[in-house]
Amino acid sequence: MKGFNHSLYIKVLFTFLFWSTIGNVNSYGQDVNERKWFASIDGGIQMSGIKSEDFVSSNYSPLFRLSLGKEFSPNFGVQIGYQGKYFLLISDDLRYNYDFFFIEGMVNMTNLFFGKNLHRKYNLWFHAGPGYFYHEIYDRSDLHWNFGGSNTFFLSDKFSLKLDVSAVIGWDIYQGDMDILPSISAGVIIKEIF
Repeated sequence: MKGFNHSLYIKVLFTFLFWSTIGNVNSYGQDVNERKWFASIDGGIQMSGIKSEDFVSSNYSPLFRLSLGKEFSPNFGVQIGYQGKYFLLISDDLRYNYDFFFIEGMVNMTNLFFGKNLHRKYNLWFHAGPGYFYHEIYDRSDLHWNFGGSNTFFLSDKFSLKLDVSAVIGWDIYQGDMDILPSISAGVIIKEIF
C-alpha cells in the first residue's frame, strides 16, 4: 500500500457522489434534470508497453471495463469504474492480475468544437483521472492515471455504441520505471439508468 493516498481517493469519490446528487442547475443556469446517469460495459485487448518490440501476440491480453457516470452538461461529465483483470509481458508467461478502480472527468470534444447538437450521431469524449491500482503478484497498491478517448455512436435515446482507446500510466506497473498499459475496447453505453 506504499505510495497510495487512500484518504485522497475516498475524498474524491465522495465529492463526485455529493456533487452528482445535489442541485438541479449547472453553472450556466440551465436545468440539468435531463442529464441522467449512464452505465457502460466494454471488452477489448490491452498490452504492456508501446515500443515496436511490444507488438507481438504473446503480449496481448483481454480487457474488461465497467463504469457508471453522469453528464453535468452537454460538454462535461464524470465517471467511476473498474478495469482488469490481467496483463501479459513479453519477458515471461505469467498473468499479471490487477484491479484498477478509477474516477475520471469527461469532456465532450465534439460539442466543444462544433456546438451542441442533440441529433448528432457521433461524439468524441476525452476522459482522464486517477485510479487505485492493485497489483496482485506484487501485492502492492498505487495511484495510477487513466487517459483516453471514447468514440460514441448514437443508436437510440437509451443506447450508444462505444469504441475506446485509452492507457493506464504509472510508475512501476511492471518494469520499475514509468510504464503504460494501452488498450482498445468496444462496448455499449446504457443511458438514463436512474
